[in-house]
Amino acid sequence: MMEISARKRDALPASQLYAWRTKAQQRGQTSEEQRLQQAENARLKREVTRLEEEIAFLKKAAAYFAKMPK
Repeated sequence: MMEISARKRDALPASQLYAWRTKAQQRGQTSEEQRLQQAENARLKREVTRLEEEIAFLKKAAAYFAKMPK
C-alpha cells in the first residue's frame, strides 16, 4: 500500500519502484550468501586446524615407532 501512495506522491513509474525493490532483494540475497560463505570458511578453518593437529600427532607417533627395535 505504501508503494502505491509513494508512487502517486512522487510521480514515479511503477517499474522504477519494482526495479529498486528487486535490487534491494538481490543485495539481501548477496548478504545472505556472504554470511553462509563466511560460516563455511570458519568451519573449514576449524577443520584444517584439527587435521594439522592430527598430522603433527601422527608424525610424532611415526617417529616413536621408527625408533623401536624390531
